Amino acid sequence: MYVPDMLDFIAELYENGEIGKIRNVMEIGAQEVFATNMEQCVERFIKAFHPNARITKDCLTALSFGTARELYRFVGCNYCCTDVIKDPDNRFNRLLFDINLDQVASIYQNKFDLVTNLGVSQHVLNQLNAFKAVHEFTTPGGYMLHYLPFTGRYDDLYFYYQPVYFEHLAKSNKYDHIGTWLYLTGDHLSSRSRVRWDVRLWEFIKFPLHLTNKYHVLAVLFRKTEDSSFRQPSPQGFPEENPGLTLSPAFFRLIDRTISSNIPERPIRVLTLGRAATSIGEDWADVAAITKEFLTPESISLPDGEHSAYLGSTIKLDEDGNFLFKHPGKRFHVICNFGASQRFIDQLGFYRFIHQIVEPEGFMVHVVPFLGYSGRGYFNYELSFFGELAYVNDYVAVWTGLLLPEGLITLHDEIFNHLRISPARHWEPLWVCVLLRKRFDREFLTPFQGFYKSIRDEAIGRHYQILRNNVFLPDDPEPWVRLSERMRAVSEKYQKVVSPPAVFSNEDFNRLAVIRKQSWEIKRKTR
Repeated sequence: MYVPDMLDFIAELYENGEIGKIRNVMEIGAQEVFATNMEQCVERFIKAFHPNARITKDCLTALSFGTARELYRFVGCNYCCTDVIKDPDNRFNRLLFDINLDQVASIYQNKFDLVTNLGVSQHVLNQLNAFKAVHEFTTPGGYMLHYLPFTGRYDDLYFYYQPVYFEHLAKSNKYDHIGTWLYLTGDHLSSRSRVRWDVRLWEFIKFPLHLTNKYHVLAVLFRKTEDSSFRQPSPQGFPEENPGLTLSPAFFRLIDRTISSNIPERPIRVLTLGRAATSIGEDWADVAAITKEFLTPESISLPDGEHSAYLGSTIKLDEDGNFLFKHPGKRFHVICNFGASQRFIDQLGFYRFIHQIVEPEGFMVHVVPFLGYSGRGYFNYELSFFGELAYVNDYVAVWTGLLLPEGLITLHDEIFNHLRISPARHWEPLWVCVLLRKRFDREFLTPFQGFYKSIRDEAIGRHYQILRNNVFLPDDPEPWVRLSERMRAVSEKYQKVVSPPAVFSNEDFNRLAVIRKQSWEIKRKTR
């Protein structure tokens, strides 16, 4: 959205010559202007493009709460935006396009002088496709402006972006990295809080006072220098270790207790991705016996007897960016993601890969950065990401907690009203553990950010259906609604299609029988 600060920021970039001539604008997500009673910001934006422009007060008032398309057209730019809902009145000039799944058509490639991603890509799992789309929309010599969350706590997103991600993105694609800016206030609405990013600042920056609905923002400006295919940053530039990630005896006891009650088979097949330190030391007496065959600080056991199968030696990317597994056909009882996922731009590919190689009734242990600055990973994760991932794929969310060197804290929303982050922790991100159990052997389904489910177009919604007992259900109920209420809502949808048509075929009867059976099962579960 174009709040007063964003208007000032773009105007400043234009005035300083950091953005050149712009004629065609593409925005990821339809944007509106919210600058009521701040018309001077709108006026500055207009005069940055046309210094001698004369604007009436009524015109400024209208533009201050209109659409971004109206504002850009006023300064002489052609405007288009991608969105997941149609635009019957053509207020935004929307292109129906899902950055999670769709590919940029050739007629739109290399056409736009400015492409913006103003707080949109953090809502989708497929980060690779989102940034590839931005790249392909931009003409050589054009500009890409990203305005994305950095660290904090906000339920309405999946990812927080780290500065190193943009550094690697620019290097891989030979972008001219014009600048990275950090907003310090936590509400990202004040231009007075904007400073050029410098890693040395991190020693002095405070986290938002309350870790709920507050976050810092990174603004990043690139210039595309050549007409070339998008190249994703290679994760192999990172060391395998994760500084700051220490696994305590409490962590091992939790995993042991959970797995022992669900996987009686011994030895169990385990795969770890990424490495972590441990506070257990050499004395394993206080850790259950399973750790000797399940997980040790130094190595793990694979089905064929190999050891030390960490990120670098176990999986890699082929020329097309697909995940290749060193042990094709192998499946595991437990997959441990020790910070490995944060190093890949292809988040969809990574989590689909894990889903495919874990056994039904097996476990996925995700230990990932949650809050703070990380110089070794691309992303931090919001907890709602794992909630929606579990919901659409029928995982059981066994446990979610905050990892501390000497113990664990079970996380829930009330906790965040009391947590404070010590400045001494600034160089080591806080880590969370999310323990999921895979229930069924079925295809991996992509989540869609819950907040936007109710507004997306029906054509887009068909890509996101949940498989329940081999029947696809529309993924409409919000993930934060209680399961019984979600099931009841889906049951009501089925009731609407039970009324028979005038003429029935055998195929119609068979389909109706399946629907009635499914509806009865849903009702039984919600009683």
